[in-house]
Amino acid sequence: MKLILKRVARNGGAPGPFALHSEDGQPLPCQTSTSMESRSSDQPVKLIVIFNVDGDQITVEGDA
Repeated sequence: MKLILKRVARNGGAPGPFALHSEDGQPLPCQTSTSMESRSSDQPVKLIVIFNVDGDQITVEGDA
């Protein structure tokens, strides 16, 4: 599955925050924030996405 990082549209023309989207353009649910960090050109860029685990749209499954 390919994930795409793009801005969320806002009313009024102001740029919105970034969010992860699926290949079909739908934002992944329950995202609360994103941050991107690059330490040097030879290291990979680190993307941190925080999700709100609400038990409805985002659930945690184990090995059972």
